Parts: sequence; structure tokens; C-alpha cells
Amino acid sequence: MSPPRRRWRREPVDLASQLGRYRRRSGAGDEVAQVQEVWKELVGPQMAMQTVVVRRSKAGVVAIACASSSWAQELDGRRDYWVGELARRCAPLVVSGVRFVVGDHAMPDRPPGERPTVRPTADELASAAAQTPQIADETLRELLIRAQAGQMALARERKRLQKAEKGRRASRRD
Repeated sequence: MSPPRRRWRREPVDLASQLGRYRRRSGAGDEVAQVQEVWKELVGPQMAMQTVVVRRSKAGVVAIACASSSWAQELDGRRDYWVGELARRCAPLVVSGVRFVVGDHAMPDRPPGERPTVRPTADELASAAAQTPQIADETLRELLIRAQAGQMALARERKRLQKAEKGRRASRRD
């Protein structure tokens, strides 16, 4: 009896093309892309920057990579809600469960212009200068004023985003 015939390739096989062929055959890439779009719409832009849908099992369990363990824990607390919403919005696909994993390595790099720079207003700078004690070193005092005004600007931006999120939630309920 002769030994089994071995196949030898002359050139290395590109993993990306092989994976693409597999996904096209199985349709897995289309399903993940569909769930990814629904997920982005469901959670909003701020949370979508911290999460990414990485796979969907044959049983319908969707794995979502989070930027940190705190994000994974926060989202896991509302797991039943997410499963229900994804199942409802991804109608032909079966979504039987959601699994949140820490996947900081899977997070896409954000383009530099995606996150707006928050700058303090003149009023915030004046308020910070009034609250900062007189310090002999003028450079240190100026840095403290800029830091405090920057914190005020970040708090203002955070409030604006929270207000926009509340408005978006209210419009979804209607």
C-alpha cells in the first residue's frame, strides 16, 4: 500500500484571501457586518467607539469586543436588553445571546480628526483665573489656570453629549 499523497505549494498562501474566500462561502462576513451596523445604530456613536462586533456563532451568540473591562462589565449588566434589541433589529438573523469580551487589541484605530478638540471659552479662562490662588511662579500659575479651564471645557462637553443622548433616547421612544 502506498503512502498518502502530499500536496506541496510552491508559494505561501495569503491568509487574508483564504479568509475572504471562507467568509464569502459561508456568508459569515455579511452577517457580522449587518450586526455591526445595527449595533452602531443601537448604542450611538460614543459607545460604538468603545465596542466592535467581532463574530457571530452558528448558534447566534454575538461576541462584542470592548475597549476595557469596565466597558464590558457595564454592557454586560444590560445583556438581556441588548439581546432583545439585536434580535428584533436583525430580524432574519437569529441572535440568541450576546457575549462581551475585553478586546482592546481588536479596536480599530480612530482617525485623528474623529474626536473633536474641546477648547475652553474666554469665560471659562476668566473663571479659572479668579479661582486660582496667587502663586509666585507665573508659569506655574498659568499652567494651573489652563488646566482648570480645560476641565471646565470637558465638563461642558460631557453635559452637551449627555443632553444629546437623552434627546436621542426620547426620540427613539416616540
